[in-house]
Amino acid sequence: MADEGGLNDAMRQSKEHNGFAFMLSWGGYYAYKTDEGTYKVWRLLDLNQHVLHCALYKTTFDHVPTLDEAKHAERLTMHAPLAPMGMLDKKDQTYLGSEPLTDDDLDGYTIYLEAQGVGEEESEKLIQNIIGYSAENATRVHLYENPDVKGSIFFIDKTAS
Repeated sequence: MADEGGLNDAMRQSKEHNGFAFMLSWGGYYAYKTDEGTYKVWRLLDLNQHVLHCALYKTTFDHVPTLDEAKHAERLTMHAPLAPMGMLDKKDQTYLGSEPLTDDDLDGYTIYLEAQGVGEEESEKLIQNIIGYSAENATRVHLYENPDVKGSIFFIDKTAS
């Protein structure tokens, strides 16, 4: 499991000023502990101030899964748009590692963009940018809830990856 300099502990412990540490990685796999004590996996497809775009996985684990286990988990959804704070602020969130995204990984997101009225050219440019971002190293950031828009976030305090 990738624990970039104790970040997983920081993600669990840093709630100062209504914010928390997060390892930001397009294509990143994350696990969180459910109320039942099992672990579920999700994968970051895209993120902005208002929406977290992710793939959700059906497989549950009785332990924090490895990156390899997460990559082979059964997918529940190709794309789910969620309020960032609802997903990112979960207790016991663990960054597992990442793998570059492909066009196939983003099929569900592409369908979503079309349904939102995003043009084909703009959509393709966004998808290619996301694929490029997913090839970059993960970056530790500190996220804060935007006080003006409940559930949305500010990205600040970027630190070295």
